Amino acid sequence: MEPDMKEYLRILLKRGWLICGIVLLCCGATAVYDRLYASPVYEASIKLIVNTANQVDGLMRPDSNLITSNIMMIDTYKEIIATPVIMQKVAAKHPEYRLTADELIRKTRVHSSSSSQVMSIAYRDESAARAVTLANEIGRVFRDEIPQIMNVDNVTILSESNNPSGLVPISLGLTFKLALAFILSLIASVSAVFLKEYMDDTLKDEKDVRHYLDKPTLAEISKIKRSELGKTSRPAPVSAGAAGDPLPIRFKQQI
Repeated sequence: MEPDMKEYLRILLKRGWLICGIVLLCCGATAVYDRLYASPVYEASIKLIVNTANQVDGLMRPDSNLITSNIMMIDTYKEIIATPVIMQKVAAKHPEYRLTADELIRKTRVHSSSSSQVMSIAYRDESAARAVTLANEIGRVFRDEIPQIMNVDNVTILSESNNPSGLVPISLGLTFKLALAFILSLIASVSAVFLKEYMDDTLKDEKDVRHYLDKPTLAEISKIKRSELGKTSRPAPVSAGAAGDPLPIRFKQQI
């Protein structure tokens, strides 16, 4: 017989202590981990523009073909930034940070729009001041090295990151982590409870016998402690069953 909604509710109420315990344990572990081990991550960025214009009558005039060419070159520039050619020079200029080119590449992100000549170089670090310094340095080194790499001088810095104290951590906050831990632990604990009940096919009391087998209970064998064995020599009382049911007999088993 498949359980109905009342049966599901009975299972949840019966195992509510286990569900609450798992949820509280997971949320507590998340809070402790965030307090002791998790570090905030900051992101600083520098904006550059890729721009080339024709000179007509002594004036720089934009050309649509050149603009399209500049936009197409941004994808190439993204690949160049994330190479040891640029990052090794950045690491060499800041030996105090003891960072390798590979570590700089992993922490660097380059963003741009498909229809814009502006691109942004972002650097992530656990130190706000270090994030600002390295983001700006990557942009400057790229600007200085691109004429030798591509034989074209068309990169200009638009804006740099200058205020480490104004950076806000981009890592997940404690509130979000606790909410996520609560939801995941609640789903996991409820699933575990229902799975345990589904796998358990034993009959635990007279009510289960009536419910699942639709049969009366003939006898129930209880357990007593060995220390209680000598306290009474009289047999366990025999109680009369309901009208029409076989007589239920209760025994006691020595443990």
